[in-house]
Amino acid sequence: TFSIFWSPRSEAEFVEILTYLETEFGLIVVLRCMEDVEQMLDHIAEFAFSAFNETSVRRAVLNKQLSIFYQINEGMVELLSFWDNRRDTGKLGL
Repeated sequence: TFSIFWSPRSEAEFVEILTYLETEFGLIVVLRCMEDVEQMLDHIAEFAFSAFNETSVRRAVLNKQLSIFYQINEGMVELLSFWDNRRDTGKLGL
């Protein structure tokens, strides 16, 4: 099992997503999203190499709206970005 490290970018993006969800859909949707992310991070920690690999950056699709980009560094998973799947990954900048 890998430990999870949140980059400043991933933290900021996650907070931005939660803020948007709360504003548009309410607290129940925020809590559901947080639970889904927690389950996905548990899965990533256990099976880090199973996600789609784009060079050293890996992508785990949380749902049709959101993906988590990460890389494995020195026995730990570094979360790089929470990405809106409707956006062009060419603009991801990783």
